[in-house]
Amino acid sequence: MSHKKRVVAFSSTSPALTIFRAVLFGTIFGTIFCAVLLLICAWAITNIGQIPQDYLQMIILGVSGVSAFLAGLVAAKVGKKRGLILGAICGVVLFLICLLAGMLHSQVENATAVLMRLIIMSLAGALGGFVMAGKPTKIK
Repeated sequence: MSHKKRVVAFSSTSPALTIFRAVLFGTIFGTIFCAVLLLICAWAITNIGQIPQDYLQMIILGVSGVSAFLAGLVAAKVGKKRGLILGAICGVVLFLICLLAGMLHSQVENATAVLMRLIIMSLAGALGGFVMAGKPTKIK
């Protein structure tokens, strides 16, 4: 009788679990970092006074891009492989969280601004994953 090894969908070494965990940790880190950066920007804007609306959109895009980049870094670090794809997925998930938060706030954005944010966040996340995946690992 041969004993076949049973494959479990979410075993500890399963690629699906590794991908899920990497995207989850990257997205959580990116969301927290984005919230902290937005709080700092809100504090700075209230101390400065009035800022033109065009500058606010650029600040929000910058914060979104940096947050997606760092989320991609974390996802690639946790996942150890597939950094480009993991980072892009984190960027898209972070974009969906930002879009949902904007919709709950009943803030209506035009389609080009939404598309621009999606492109920036997915590319920034992919770049973060690519940077982290390209780093050499230390030999023990």
